[in-house]
Amino acid sequence: DADVAIYAENADREEMFSKPVYVLKDGVVVVRDGEVVATRPGRTLYADLPADDRLTAEMVGPFRDYYSVEVENFVIPLEELPSPRGIPAGRGRRATAAPGGATP
Repeated sequence: DADVAIYAENADREEMFSKPVYVLKDGVVVVRDGEVVATRPGRTLYADLPADDRLTAEMVGPFRDYYSVEVENFVIPLEELPSPRGIPAGRGRRATAAPGGATP
């Protein structure tokens, strides 16, 4: 399903795009006259990276040295994500050509 935003014509484009008349998500009106009137659950996209203990080890030191939080505080278990969908990424992935030959 497509998400659609509908705007009232206005010569001031910044003003026009700052307040949609309607926003539809999955066929349901979720914004009317710039106000949220409903919510819809969506997917949670995440980078599905191959495990790399060397990278993790490289991150832990600077976090301990410069931040008041631990790296572990940023871990979110997949079972806590609503509708998770992993996007393969990382080493070994090769960019594919987009239409017109451009590489994304």
